[in-house]
Amino acid sequence: MPKLKVYANTNKPLQMPESDHMPIFLSVKLLVMLPTALIILAVMSNNLSSLTGTL
Repeated sequence: MPKLKVYANTNKPLQMPESDHMPIFLSVKLLVMLPTALIILAVMSNNLSSLTGTL
């Protein structure tokens, strides 16, 4: 049961028992998530500025 709980929490098909792989995975996840969040924020701010500019 604990293994299933960990599998459900991480949502990864492959389990990595080594603990030194986790920080690398998390850093890659952050490196992927941060630029996408910045792009989304930039697009939203551009849409807001264009909307306020037309008003």
